[in-house]
Amino acid sequence: MTSETQVPRTPNTPRIHKNVRARTPKSVLRKTILTYDVDDSYVEEEDTTYLFDETATSAISEDEDEVFEEDIDEKDFDLDDTEVEIESEEITTKTENIESENQESIKEEKPEVSEFRKFLIKHEIPRKILHCSIGFITLVMFGLGVPQQQFVAPSMALFVIILINDIIRFRDPELNKKIVARWWFIIRDNEVNSYNGTLWYLAGVIILFLLAPRDILFMGILLLSWADTAASTIGRQFGKYTPQIVPGKSVAGTLACFLVGSSCCYLVYGYFIPNFENQPGYIMWTPERSVLDLHTYALLSGVIASVSEFVDIFNIDDNFIIPVVGGGLLYGLVKLCEV
Repeated sequence: MTSETQVPRTPNTPRIHKNVRARTPKSVLRKTILTYDVDDSYVEEEDTTYLFDETATSAISEDEDEVFEEDIDEKDFDLDDTEVEIESEEITTKTENIESENQESIKEEKPEVSEFRKFLIKHEIPRKILHCSIGFITLVMFGLGVPQQQFVAPSMALFVIILINDIIRFRDPELNKKIVARWWFIIRDNEVNSYNGTLWYLAGVIILFLLAPRDILFMGILLLSWADTAASTIGRQFGKYTPQIVPGKSVAGTLACFLVGSSCCYLVYGYFIPNFENQPGYIMWTPERSVLDLHTYALLSGVIASVSEFVDIFNIDDNFIIPVVGGGLLYGLVKLCEV
């Protein structure tokens, strides 16, 4: 007797041995243990001897699905990282392009300034030339005998024009930039968003035109035009070699102002007044009507010019302080020393 179990056999049915487990598919989802011919009419579902482990197959399928999903997830992460890197590179490129465009636009708005122009701006040469020229024009008008009242209307008209111009440019930043760029030789950096110093200059001169005697008027203008310019120029160049009296005021600048102020007094009273006719009442100081001689008066004029440089009233521009305070002190000195 053999140990085989007798099972009804069909054609081509394989022999089943006892205690032998049916093969479980491992590498293929479904794989039968049967072999049959192509023309055979065998139906797998009707075979009671066929054993199929669905749990193993499902487990393998789930494992393979999980591995497949993990592969997809890793690929997705890799793609996401690549996309982020590409997007960051694109953003960086766009940012660099925008910055370069902004720099180019800034260069277009601010053209390169020549070294010569920088030199002119640093030392305020155009502004100082304008200041000094007003002193020469004053002497010419003095020599021609032009009445000072004729200067009042033109000075007021110019004052109003500059004032309106400043008000308009303050309201329009773009227009302000254009005006500042056009009048760079007159407008200082601290006057870009504040009133032009020429307004203070004209305001002080107009007061002298209206109130001061003729000689005091021209002395006040010359102190502003020449003495103040000398103090600024010498102070900038040589002030670092001398002590500072107050912040922004050096001994070098003060001495220059004193010397030029005294020289202006000699020029006006020693040359112009004796050589040009003046109507009675135009001239306030004369040696005959004062206890001061010309030399003493000239020295005191230099002192007054220097003192005017130090006066600070509510931070008002010195273009207004010097002619008004200087002219007022000269008037008081002459009046005090009358005989």
